[in-house]
Amino acid sequence: MDKKVGKVEEIRKFILENLKDNGPQRRSSIIKNALQALPTAKPNTIETAINSLNKDQEISRIEKGVWGLCEEIGIEEKSFASATKKAIKRDEPDFYSPFADWLVREVGECSCAIPLGGSSLKDYWGTPDVIGIYRVSDRGRYRRDQIVSFVSAEVKRDKSKHARIEAFGQACAYLLFSHKVYLVLPRIKDELESERLESLCEIVGLGLVLFNPDDKDNPEFEIRIRPLAREPDAEALNKILERDDIYKKLR
Repeated sequence: MDKKVGKVEEIRKFILENLKDNGPQRRSSIIKNALQALPTAKPNTIETAINSLNKDQEISRIEKGVWGLCEEIGIEEKSFASATKKAIKRDEPDFYSPFADWLVREVGECSCAIPLGGSSLKDYWGTPDVIGIYRVSDRGRYRRDQIVSFVSAEVKRDKSKHARIEAFGQACAYLLFSHKVYLVLPRIKDELESERLESLCEIVGLGLVLFNPDDKDNPEFEIRIRPLAREPDAEALNKILERDDIYKKLR
């Protein structure tokens, strides 16, 4: 076999395995990863391998500069209702209390935070997974009885694109009655998806927190984007705080 042909085949194999393991990537990242894994490869040869994979319909350009495996495009949406997804959703509440505790102890965003979730507020789009408030300590000489900040969070353990879009929409809905809102999602290797999400959170003012969905005892919560503070709709917020079972827990 011609040495050049053999090198192209080696690079093609690496690119396919890399995209399968890490998801869609920018063309520059594909080239960079190939150069690191195959030091003897040349950029022009890598470009040749990418073009041949595209010609053979092994990979496809998803949008400008970003490439992914043809066979995996749309797979996440089709498998969303699978048993695996249902199991993930069932275990998701295990992360509510750890995140509530993290907001209080690690970030200091709330003086008190509690898990909520489910249908406790009888509103799918209006029931955060975690809520919290921030009050000035009663021991302080300067005190305020009113709530300084009401915080909501949407936690999603599912890594699928469908689940992430749904979580983003739910978090946006909480802006109606919250001073600050956090979107809490699993870490993923898809560079394009991560960049899109961070940009969207910055645009609408959501806080973005990433975590390890496989370890409820050590989720490793990490803030990527801090939430913007804003004034909520007073009527919508009071509707929640008028629930004695919730208000007493937050106090």
